[in-house]
Amino acid sequence: SVTSIGNRAFYYCECLTSVTIPEGVTSIYSRAFGSCKNLLFVTLPHSIDFIDRAVFIGCHALAEIRYNGTIEEWNRIDRYDKWMSLSGAYTAKLICKDGELWVH
Repeated sequence: SVTSIGNRAFYYCECLTSVTIPEGVTSIYSRAFGSCKNLLFVTLPHSIDFIDRAVFIGCHALAEIRYNGTIEEWNRIDRYDKWMSLSGAYTAKLICKDGELWVH
């Protein structure tokens, strides 16, 4: 079973419009979804505990990220400080079980 999404695993997969990462995945590494320019929606599992830098770099269409946990649990995830900031000039909505946040 898969526990991580490796560096550049889906790099330049322009056909991707949405991704649901399954429960059990704990880590997403650098540029895993980089330059997936048509990626609009991502669902992250409750099991995620590490998100590396620039995971969504070049995903300028990304509008919504769903996390299958609470805002408090989201805030405990080890996230590289530039996990989204290198992703382009956009802001995506982060939807948790108990509320919404905006991520840059």
